[in-house]
Amino acid sequence: MTGGEAFAQRLMRKQWWRYLGGLLIYGALFNFVNARGQEVPEPVLVELQHNAQQGNLDAQYQLAMKYLNGDGVPSDLPMALKWLRKSVDGGHLRAEYQLGIMYRDGVGVPKDLELAMRWLRVAAGSGHTQAQTAYDALNRAQLTREFDKLQASAQAGDAAAQYALGRNYLTGKAPQAVNPAQALAWLTRAAEQQQADAQYEVGVIYKDGSSVPRDLERAKLWLGKAAAQGHVKAKVALQDIIRDTGGTSASVEKAFKSSETLPVYRAAMNGDVNSQFELGLMYIHGEAVPKDFTRGVEWLQRAGEQDHAGAQLQLADMYLLGVEIQQDAAAAFQWYQRAARHGNPQAQYMLGNLYRAGSGVRENFTEARRWYAAAAKQGHAKAKERLAAEER
Repeated sequence: MTGGEAFAQRLMRKQWWRYLGGLLIYGALFNFVNARGQEVPEPVLVELQHNAQQGNLDAQYQLAMKYLNGDGVPSDLPMALKWLRKSVDGGHLRAEYQLGIMYRDGVGVPKDLELAMRWLRVAAGSGHTQAQTAYDALNRAQLTREFDKLQASAQAGDAAAQYALGRNYLTGKAPQAVNPAQALAWLTRAAEQQQADAQYEVGVIYKDGSSVPRDLERAKLWLGKAAAQGHVKAKVALQDIIRDTGGTSASVEKAFKSSETLPVYRAAMNGDVNSQFELGLMYIHGEAVPKDFTRGVEWLQRAGEQDHAGAQLQLADMYLLGVEIQQDAAAAFQWYQRAARHGNPQAQYMLGNLYRAGSGVRENFTEARRWYAAAAKQGHAKAKERLAAEER
């Protein structure tokens, strides 16, 4: 045997012992890990973990799913969520869908349908069909819950809910289909509770005759009631009817009086707050009475002192703008504040503006945001826009 051959044999024996030693070590590791109830990391898993740590979005998603389903590793929801969020942060489509499903079902996270819909909507917007299906199902369920809640409140006699339900039937807001009869029924119930917007809607329905026979007398009755509460659109619609039918200022007076059992002046003198508000507007605008701005403000203040929100809002607008009255931002603030505390969304929005601008009150952004939020909660569009702008 040559020296070279002897060296080769010694090398082969060393490699054999190293191989055998590796098997023994792996076997010992297998027995140790298996005894602890754990999985032995496979080469594919090791590579997946490495790629995930390097920022590979697909690897992060696949690793998250392995931890979620216990595929090759022990099931570990916190680890699954960790890697899923990393993948979502990078915009991984399937990860966004999966995160939405986890929030929907409360798997690994507290159940949160709002967040579920948010992530499903994101994934659906990128073309994920399963996400779109899941989102549509959640949206339908949410609309149904909202409808059931609204209907229960309306049936319990809540005028605002009755108005909202009537509007939904009028416009066909999901999950309701357009139903003119139901719309008129609910709007009328709200109108009978002095809900000014509902009175206006009922008046317009009778004025237009789109879903019921046209009835201008009923239209004037309901529009007059709404106008008496300061509803601007109702006043315009009422005057349109009178003009189109060849009426005069006396007709306006009659239309306004139709909303009261007694003549408006006598009712106002007897302390009827709606009549005081109505009479104040009539003097200011010279409708059915000689125009007298001073007397108009006096009647509005009487109504405002009795917490008539329409009168308070009217006075606040007048003082803020200085319309035929000395401009006074502090007085405007006081009247807006009183109306806002009674839940008037326009007053709440204007109060937010005054706090934000420091007009009539010390600048206070916290208070401004609070009043914007109160108005937005009632559906005030400009308040919603203001809040959204501040969040950007």
